[in-house]
Amino acid sequence: MIAQESIERSAMQHYYKYLSGVVANQALFEPLKINRIGDRKQAAQRFDELTTLAAGTKEKRGFGYRIVLNPPTPNSRNKQSTVKAIVFDTLDDILLFLQKTAEYAAFCNTIDLIRTQTPYLLDWCAANVKTLTKSDLDWPRLLSVVQFFRENPQPNLPLRLLPIAGVDTKFIEQNNTLLCTLLDVAVPESVVDKTAKTVASRFGLPELAPLVECCWNCPELTRFFHGCTRLAFAANELPLIELPIKTVTIIENRACLQRYLAMPRPATLVVFGSGFGAALVRDCTHWKTLNVQYWGDIDAHGFAILNMVRKYFTNAHSLWMDKATWKANEDKVVTGKQYSGAELLNLTSAELVLFRKVQAGGLRLEQEVVEMSEPPA
Repeated sequence: MIAQESIERSAMQHYYKYLSGVVANQALFEPLKINRIGDRKQAAQRFDELTTLAAGTKEKRGFGYRIVLNPPTPNSRNKQSTVKAIVFDTLDDILLFLQKTAEYAAFCNTIDLIRTQTPYLLDWCAANVKTLTKSDLDWPRLLSVVQFFRENPQPNLPLRLLPIAGVDTKFIEQNNTLLCTLLDVAVPESVVDKTAKTVASRFGLPELAPLVECCWNCPELTRFFHGCTRLAFAANELPLIELPIKTVTIIENRACLQRYLAMPRPATLVVFGSGFGAALVRDCTHWKTLNVQYWGDIDAHGFAILNMVRKYFTNAHSLWMDKATWKANEDKVVTGKQYSGAELLNLTSAELVLFRKVQAGGLRLEQEVVEMSEPPA
C-alpha cells in the first residue's frame, strides 16, 4: 500500500512542475494520478492501511486526493477492493493538501513582477521554481539590483555606495550567491568575471583589500618599521614589501602570537592566520624561499589549514602539530569538529596519520594549552 509520504512526494513533484508551467504561461493544471500503489498485502494488513489512507481523502477532509478502487475479482476468496490509483483532481486539492496556498499566491505575484520588470530572467525562473518559493527572499529589491547592473555594468563605485533605490548597504552582500546567479543571466558575459565569487569582484568594483595582521620582536624589523612591533598590511600590498626576514610563522590564534613572541625570534615575521584567513598571504610568492612555519590546533580543521598553507608554500612545515606534542598534552584534549572538505593532499604521512585520528574521534588539542618545547630554528 502506498505510504502517505510517497503521496506527498508525488504531489510536491507535480506542484513544482506546474509552477514551471506558470512561468512559461502554460498553467493548465493536469490532474495527478498515482498508479503505482503496491497493494499486495495480506487482507487484514491491507484493510488497516486502506483505512489510514481513506482518512486523508477529499471525501473526509474536503480537499486532497480521492481513491480509485478495483472491485474484488469474481470468484476470488478475497472480497476486499484493492487500490487502483490515488488522484488529485484540481490545483486547489494539491495546494491545500501540501499547505501551499499562500506560497503559490506569493509565487504568482513574484512571477508577475519578474515578467514585468526583468522578463529576461523567466527562463532561469522556469528551471529554478523552488528558489522562487522561498519566503525569505525580497524579490522586489533583488530585481532592482539586477536591473541596475544590467543598465550599469561598470558603475566603478564601492558596493555599499551603489545608488539603488530601496536597497540598503548590506543587502547585496547578504544575497551575494543568488545575485551572482541572476546577474550571470542578466549581464553580458563580456563585462563580468564569472570566476569571481562576489558581486563586487565580478564587476570590478573598487574594494579595500582585507588586512593581514603581523607582529615581530626582531630589532631589525622594529627599526625597519620605525619602532613599530605590530602592524596590519593590505593583503594586496604585503607581497610588494621586501622585508629583512628569513622566517615567516603563521599562527592561527591571536593569543598564541604573544606566547610565541615571548622568546627571541630573530628575522621572523609572525602572521595572525585567523583560521582559513591564512589564505590572504597566498600572493607573497617570494616567501617560498624563506622558512615558512604554521602553528594551529591539532584538530581536523587545523590540519586542513596547514594543508591549504602548504598549497601556497610547499616549503611550509608545522610547529607543535605532531604525535609527540599530542602525547605530551593528551590530558588536555577536548571535543572538536570534523572536517568535510576536499581530501588533504599536502600533508606529510605523519601529519595524515594524526589528522585521521582526530577526525575519526572528533578530537581537538587547542594550541593555547600546548606546552611549547624549545624554540624552533
